[in-house]
Amino acid sequence: MPAKYEDSQTVWEEKTAIKAINIAACDLLKELRYMGGAIFAFQYKPDNRLVLPATDGELYCYAPQRILDIFENNYSYLLRAYLHSVLHCLFMHPWLRGDRDRRLWNIACDIAVEYIIDRMDNRPFKRALSLVRKRVYDTFEAEQRTLAAAGVYRYLQGLPAEALDGLEREFITDDHVLWPKEKPDEKQLATKNKWQDIGERSERKKRRLGDESDDGDISMSKQIRAARSRRSYREFLRDFMVMREELKTDPDEFDTGLYMYGLSLYKNMPIIEPLETKEENRIRDFVVVVDTSYSTSGELIKRFLSETFKLLTEDDSFFSVGRVHVLQADDRVRTDTVIKREDDIDRIFDSFEIRGGGNTDFRPAFRYVDELMENGAFDKLCGLLYFTDGRGIYPTRQPGYKTAFIYMEPYESEDVPPWAIQLLLDETLL
Repeated sequence: MPAKYEDSQTVWEEKTAIKAINIAACDLLKELRYMGGAIFAFQYKPDNRLVLPATDGELYCYAPQRILDIFENNYSYLLRAYLHSVLHCLFMHPWLRGDRDRRLWNIACDIAVEYIIDRMDNRPFKRALSLVRKRVYDTFEAEQRTLAAAGVYRYLQGLPAEALDGLEREFITDDHVLWPKEKPDEKQLATKNKWQDIGERSERKKRRLGDESDDGDISMSKQIRAARSRRSYREFLRDFMVMREELKTDPDEFDTGLYMYGLSLYKNMPIIEPLETKEENRIRDFVVVVDTSYSTSGELIKRFLSETFKLLTEDDSFFSVGRVHVLQADDRVRTDTVIKREDDIDRIFDSFEIRGGGNTDFRPAFRYVDELMENGAFDKLCGLLYFTDGRGIYPTRQPGYKTAFIYMEPYESEDVPPWAIQLLLDETLL
């Protein structure tokens, strides 16, 4: 009597495809022992509308029959395709597009991820380099540039349409249809935070195990650290702009009638005491100074400002209670542009021109801000960020507001005053 099968063909394909993906995930874990949390972070979901697999950071979606065909005929590609999607999430690619062109960003992210995988030697997913890939990689390596998505994106912006078509065909491995189309919502941001935590745990485990055997592993570590650096900058910026509560009576939260009744009833013994804290709803002023001396890259300045504004506008309410002064300065203050609304950000970049090119002296910017304070230009100054390469004349006197110097490369000098906060950013996140 023939065996009886209760599952339909569709159900059987779905169950078998999940087994195939799990086998691939387990084999990847054997090669990348520190990445268990990342490799097994997805929930699997069949979707026959897809040609290529897709993920939003939570679900890994795929066409079951397609997975089974690849498992049977090109297993190393299945390993590679799954790892490709995992790395997108580890590097925060789905959530970092911002206002970049969607197609260029997709290609840039695919190139960045494939470069990492291609640099992993002696792995079961290793493949021979095509001439197209070799030329792209050689271009970046010759300039000693990290193949991170943001840098690749800038490279792609200068290419003709025909070249972009060729790169898209060469590097496409998964579908980005599930990536956020606009600004990430709360659920998507929660997923992003989850992957940031996964990345940090993976890095810690990697250091513990000592797994950093080839160029691919080293490059992957750099990009995970870059994603963490961006998170650190966001947290730093948020903490830097905190408004502290001021001790004073809050009349809006105090019932004067009940207070007077207590005085009359108990002879100067009030039933309630007035609240002593109130956060003033005052404008939060914030100063960003960019070093426009000859030693600082104008393109880097624009990217730093763009990243800073992007992080500020993630708080939808910021510009309802905040404004930003953007100063350009070398050995003197060249310009002061005030950003009061989110719309002003587009305006500043439409006409943005670097002014300066002289030597670096940080003191004039501080004197200028002090004068603004004396003249009542600020309602509530949270602090001052100074973006610079670090080489210049520092003030010795501590100002009456928080100050941080932001560097793109390590800078250590006895000239940096002890009261100044120092933060190192990773260029690959810009």
